[in-house]
Amino acid sequence: MSVNKNLLPLIDLSKIQYTDKESGDILIRYMKGHPRQYRFDASKGYFNIKDGDRLTKNGDSFTIIPLAYQIFTDDILGDQYGKMRWIELIFLNQKLQVCSMFLHGYSVDNLLQKAVPLFYDESNFCDVKLTIKPEQKVSKNPEAKGAKYWMCFFNYSLIDKKEKAKLAEATKGLNLYREDTYTVNREIELTKNYGIPKKIKEELAEKEAMEQKQKALLAETEGKPVKKKVAKAA
Repeated sequence: MSVNKNLLPLIDLSKIQYTDKESGDILIRYMKGHPRQYRFDASKGYFNIKDGDRLTKNGDSFTIIPLAYQIFTDDILGDQYGKMRWIELIFLNQKLQVCSMFLHGYSVDNLLQKAVPLFYDESNFCDVKLTIKPEQKVSKNPEAKGAKYWMCFFNYSLIDKKEKAKLAEATKGLNLYREDTYTVNREIELTKNYGIPKKIKEELAEKEAMEQKQKALLAETEGKPVKKKVAKAA
């Protein structure tokens, strides 16, 4: 299997130049709200680019340095699947393109197990090289009849503080998010450096204003005495 190595995640920060030496322009490529989409195939255990190159063999590890992440619950696949728990990871590839990848289900639970020690060490997933290791499992659901699937497990190592500072400075102000999967119904559990689309901000503000109006009307109604109907004499 041939792999375009330039499309693999950026994990060696030691020699990377984020700006053009002559112009001073940032070399990172990002269309706001539309990061390049990477995917994990949970049926076969490999990572690939949406509608494009396969990046790993089945079961091979995949390491990234998250720029931003968000764990949330929402219905982003339509009514057929309903609300699911997701994590979105945003990172750079070796061509300095901003990329995004979603994981869901038990993989999210496994990642959260790593969030606890990081929290107590005053760090988070944006401070580490995060290695994602797929492992094949067999479904215990009787209706699945022994169907196999792949689940992600995680390890991490802290990145150099100076290199982390250079990366943070280069990506400052990018407003990282994926617009087409963000809804006003998103229930956010854990987030870092993740932006909110302007349209969603406006919809959330309208929703909050409507809720405040309803509360005010309810309070006004509850504060008024209830008028009793008086029976008319026959």
